[in-house]
Amino acid sequence: MGITIWRAVRSAAGLMVGAALFAAAAEAAPSTIYTNDFDGNINCGVTCGPIGGSDAALGTPAPFSGNERVTNGLTPISVTLSNLPAHDSVSLSFLAHLFNTWDGINCCTDVFAVSIDGTPVFQAIVAGGGGGTTDYDGDGVAPFTAIPAAVLLPTVSPLGLDLGNEPKLQSIPHTASSLTVTWFCNNTFAGCQGDDSMGIDNLAVSINAVTTPPSVPEPAISALVGLGLIGLAARRRKQTN
Repeated sequence: MGITIWRAVRSAAGLMVGAALFAAAAEAAPSTIYTNDFDGNINCGVTCGPIGGSDAALGTPAPFSGNERVTNGLTPISVTLSNLPAHDSVSLSFLAHLFNTWDGINCCTDVFAVSIDGTPVFQAIVAGGGGGTTDYDGDGVAPFTAIPAAVLLPTVSPLGLDLGNEPKLQSIPHTASSLTVTWFCNNTFAGCQGDDSMGIDNLAVSINAVTTPPSVPEPAISALVGLGLIGLAARRRKQTN
C-alpha cells in the first residue's frame, strides 16, 4: 500500500502545485506603455496624444538631461493615452523641477499636484524659491512632513524631486481604456500664480495588464482530489487482500 499511496499523494501534490502556478500567472504583469525624455526620444505602445507645455533646456543637473517639459503655475502639463489594453492599475515615474517662486506654507501657499483623469493622486506643498514651510503630505496640516531623502535632489536648484518610486504614484487603480495624466499647481490655498514654474523629465507610464489563465481547480478542491486518490488506493489494497 505504501507505494500506491505515495503515488496518489504525489499526484495530488502535482495538482496543487499546478494550481498555484496558474494563480501566479493570473497576477498583474507590469508593462511600460509610454516614455518621453523630451529630447526627441518618445516610445508609445498605445495611442498617444500631444503633451502640454514646451521643451526647454534649463541646464538642470543630473539626473535631468537636455530638455525638460516646462510650464507655469497657471497652465498645466497634460497628456492623454488611449486604446489601453485591459489593466487594473497604472504607475507613473518622472523627475519634477519646481523653480521661480513655489511657496511653502505662507501667505501664498502653492501645491504641486498630479492627477489621473481629473482626480488628484499626489500633491505636495514645497518651498521652491518662494519661502515658507514644506509639507510633503500636501494637506497643509501640522505636523508638517519634510521631503524624503530618497525623493529630494540636492543638486537641483531651487527644488528637484525624483518621483520614480513614490508610493502614491505606483499601482494607482485604473481600468478605463484611456488615461489622462496632468501635472499642475493645485490652487487649494489660492496661491498659484504665473511665476510658479515647473518642469518634468524622464517620464514613464506603466500599466499592470491583467492576464486570464485557463480555469483551474481551487487549492481546496485539489486537496480533496488528493485525499480521494488516497482513499481509492487504500480500498483497492483491502479488496486485494
